[in-house]
Amino acid sequence: MYDRPDVSELIDAVRQHLEQQVIPAVKDDPKLYFQTLVAANVLKIAGRDLALSVEQLHTAWDRLNELRGEAVPFPPNEQLAHSEMGLRNRDLCAEIRAGEWDDPAQMKPLLAMAAANTVDALRVANPKFLAALEEEAKREP
Repeated sequence: MYDRPDVSELIDAVRQHLEQQVIPAVKDDPKLYFQTLVAANVLKIAGRDLALSVEQLHTAWDRLNELRGEAVPFPPNEQLAHSEMGLRNRDLCAEIRAGEWDDPAQMKPLLAMAAANTVDALRVANPKFLAALEEEAKREP
């Protein structure tokens, strides 16, 4: 809503303050040091989520449409899209539990979608771990 600083810049400023000023100052207190590292990491995750969430939501929506062979239009706003995506995912989970996706021909695209969504989640939650997995996959024959 406001021009500058935007939410992403505010989060980054707090994270930088923690990393550059607070973390060095609390190194002698193991508990506080750890908690401050966690807080800085939470801010990194929040920043990545802000940067990627809308694009990832659209992509997940399209993947689910493709999986189901549907053309459900993306909702008009992000909040409604998150809510509707939750409902669509709950329906899919109920179908999986009921055995409706047990056929191997159906399972392959379902697993591919789940893997792609997991990669997107790791891009937000832990991109270093994702990079390590990708590097490991390159080394496997």
